[in-house]
Amino acid sequence: MRWPHFAYALAVVLMEDGGRRAAEAACPFTENDVIGSWILPAPGSDVVEDDAREFAIARDGDQRYFSEYLHHRPMGQGTWLFDHESCILTLVYGSSVETFRLESAGEPQLVDESGQTYRKF
Repeated sequence: MRWPHFAYALAVVLMEDGGRRAAEAACPFTENDVIGSWILPAPGSDVVEDDAREFAIARDGDQRYFSEYLHHRPMGQGTWLFDHESCILTLVYGSSVETFRLESAGEPQLVDESGQTYRKF
């Protein structure tokens, strides 16, 4: 299931039960929690190798932008949006859109649509 659809389904459930679950489902994160550098370690490893995917999320006033890196070299840029209601981070570059769910496992982590976990560094 794609995360935007999950957020919609969650909203429907909350409306149907009169908002009783709202306190449980509330997103505990803010935009400040997503700002910083994120990395996806090589598959099956916690070790950061040269082929790890990296991106940096920043804000300058009202402008929200990110830069993506491969082998520690700039690869692409775009803008981002954090939906505080659903804990969804959306990266937009060109005609491409990628979504992540912000979760906590002690520290904040981003989980993409395929279930891969990114961590802050």
